Parts: sequence; C-alpha cells; structure tokens
Amino acid sequence: MLKDALINYVVINMKISKLNIKRVPTVDDGIVHEGIPYFAGIGSRGTPLSIGEVMIKISYYYCMKGYGLRSGGAEGADTFFEIGADLARTVDKTKGVKQIFLPRKGFFDHNSSFYLENEKIFGCKEESNILSKKMEMLAGIFHNGLLSMDEDSRKLMSRNGQQVLGPFLNDPSMAIICWTPDGAINHDERKLITGGTGQAISIASCEYLTVNNGKSVYIKDEDQQVINLARPEHLKMVNNALSQLEIEFGLVPDWKKMLKWKKISCNYNLR
Repeated sequence: MLKDALINYVVINMKISKLNIKRVPTVDDGIVHEGIPYFAGIGSRGTPLSIGEVMIKISYYYCMKGYGLRSGGAEGADTFFEIGADLARTVDKTKGVKQIFLPRKGFFDHNSSFYLENEKIFGCKEESNILSKKMEMLAGIFHNGLLSMDEDSRKLMSRNGQQVLGPFLNDPSMAIICWTPDGAINHDERKLITGGTGQAISIASCEYLTVNNGKSVYIKDEDQQVINLARPEHLKMVNNALSQLEIEFGLVPDWKKMLKWKKISCNYNLR
C-alpha cells in the first residue's frame, strides 16, 4: 500500500511539476551561504531538558564544522537545536547557518524567511502553490487524515518534508537528528506517540523522492541517517562524538544567557 501511494505521488508529480527547482542560498547578515550540507534538528516539544542540552551541543559543533541546520521553529527540540546554531554564529559569523521552515509567517514569533508566502525565496504565488501541493501530497502519503485537517494544521504537517528534503524537496538533509518518546527511526516503527516528528522520520526512511523536471528521483541517500536520541545506543554514539568535537572546538559557550534559552526554560520551571 505504501509503495503504491509513493508511485502515485511520483506519477501525479510528473504531471503538475513546472517549478524550476534550484538550491536556495541562505542570506543573512549580508553573507550568502551556498552549497553547504544540512542536517535536520527536530523532535518533540516535550523533549527532556537533559536531551535538549545534548541537542544544543550537537547543533553547535555541527555548525562549527560547516554544516547548516534545518528545523521548524517550534518549542522544545527545535528551539534547543536553534540555540546551538545561534551560539556558533556568536563565535564565527560565517557559521550557524539556518533554514527554519515555518507553516506561516511569524510562527511562534519566529523571524525566519522560510515560509511559502515569501516570494523572494519561493517565487510568485503560482510557483509557491505548486510547491505547496507537492508538500501536501508527500505528507498525505504518511498521514491518512491530512485532508480532514484545517489549513494551518496541514501546513504544519507538510513543512516536515522541507526539513528532510530541503526548501524545494530536492536537496536531502544528510542526517535527521531528533528525540521522540518512542525512539522511532523509520516508518514501520512510527506510532501515535511519535507525534509530528514521525512525518519527517517516515519521509527520511522512504526510498522514493520527489520529481525533478518530470523525472522521478530517489531521496534515500545511503549516507542519510535518522538518529533518535531516545535510543540509548544512539545517545551513547552521539556523546562519544561530542567528546571528540569538544577537543577540536573547545567547550560550548554558555547558552543560559540567550533569549531563546530563557523562553524555553520557563517550560521546565527553571530559574
């Protein structure tokens, strides 16, 4: 059933795809960042604080090594990962590149420019509507109730595809690092408790991709990984890597003075 749905997605995509797909440069502080690899840092809004601190370190060190962060601007895991990227920016203005995909402008008071209505990135309304349709089609493969959702909920679910596959669904993230209560790392392991992050996990573990200029392509990069920090073996592997990165880049700067940390700490009753 899943494979049939994916094939149907590819066939329909071949009929409607008129978008001139390209890799979008990220522009901030007057600096243009092109061609850098990205990782997706996502997860539950209820991510434990101890895991959140690991996420900050992961994001900081990955960004210092030259990777960019893709995330969703929500509370919990998304914010932890963003704090790490922002810390890298404080150390080196050329680091900490972010693509934060929002379901709408100003989601959670976020100032990211990566929302579909932004013509500077996603083109005219006709072009963004085509991309939006592709995103909803992809999301609908893994969520049977998508069409019954209101528009805001559909957009919230659909933007997961961009976190995994990039702004135009043609530039896969090299890794998906997350935390969900059940530790799922593929579509078969996904449950209700996995939450919205399960959409990204399903897409990342799927072998079919989107369509470029009328041709079907595979998104499943052999090097792409789903790392779920709820799995003890994954957490151990990450902590070992962080120890080595600490030797290379030094300690992570103090993040507890940052505004994002102050906002998120309120949810954990921290002073």
